[in-house]
Amino acid sequence: MQVMEAREELESAEGEEVKALMEANAERVEKVTAELEDAIGREDWAQAKRSVIQLRYWESFKRAGQGMEVDH
Repeated sequence: MQVMEAREELESAEGEEVKALMEANAERVEKVTAELEDAIGREDWAQAKRSVIQLRYWESFKRAGQGMEVDH
């Protein structure tokens, strides 16, 4: 749900709003990456899988936002 809400915000954002959303996304990517590293270190493969899925969503968000930064 969080990804869908963020994506909707991104679609209606302009200028500085896009930049702020991208900065927030960078923080999410860092957090999920740390969670993934921790899960791998603990050999918690179920959590690692969930983290990879989240990371893919946020990376997709990043690509969409990068396109908007160029457009605006």
